[in-house]
Amino acid sequence: MHKKIVFLDVDFTLNTKGYTDLMGRSDVMDPKNVLPLKRVVEVCEAKMVVSSNWRKTEGWRNYVETALSEAGWSNPPIISRTYDFYDQRGKEIDYWLAEHLTEDYLIIDDIVDNLLEKQDGHIIEVNPQTGFSERNAFQIMERWGVRK
Repeated sequence: MHKKIVFLDVDFTLNTKGYTDLMGRSDVMDPKNVLPLKRVVEVCEAKMVVSSNWRKTEGWRNYVETALSEAGWSNPPIISRTYDFYDQRGKEIDYWLAEHLTEDYLIIDDIVDNLLEKQDGHIIEVNPQTGFSERNAFQIMERWGVRK
């Protein structure tokens, strides 16, 4: 059984348009967004499932892990990815959860209108202009009762 799972989006969550423009490439993640996520995932002892469109890339795991490593997070606890149901993220996550016994989960995303109503209490909505923030990290720690 998985104790805590984070379903992870990347674009506009771990990178922003401003950052990708600055770097001149789209396959990057901003350390400013990655490091708070790294800290909270480690403190909460969570595992990650990639729900981002990045999961559709050939060699997706290496692609995601390389970008995270470049942003300061080597060996992230990525255990899987969701299936592709034509951008129906809520159904993709629901299907993954039906196949994997999980105690609790959170969905980190900047677009929440494609999630299911029953997932409402599991959403950490990210501002696409700023990406994942300390505020989002605090929301996760509050949700999972962690005080560090």
